Amino acid sequence: MQINDEIGYIKKQLDQIIDFLNQKTNSEELITIEEAAKLSKMEYQKLRQMFLNGEIPGKRFGRAIRISKSALLKCREEKK
Repeated sequence: MQINDEIGYIKKQLDQIIDFLNQKTNSEELITIEEAAKLSKMEYQKLRQMFLNGEIPGKRFGRAIRISKSALLKCREEKK
């Protein structure tokens, strides 16, 4: 049964990678939280929490989080 669980996990990860690649080809640029923090001049933890609260769209790949660059820039403009 453990092998089947591992295969299921690998399939899920591959599906996420395929979704990510499809999104990249649709011109949506995803950036790391570190990159987003530098770009927006916001704290890493604040951006992470905003992602977790659904305030900024993005994707999670295992433990890695990628944030939509265009949504971040839009959010930054609205806060000015």
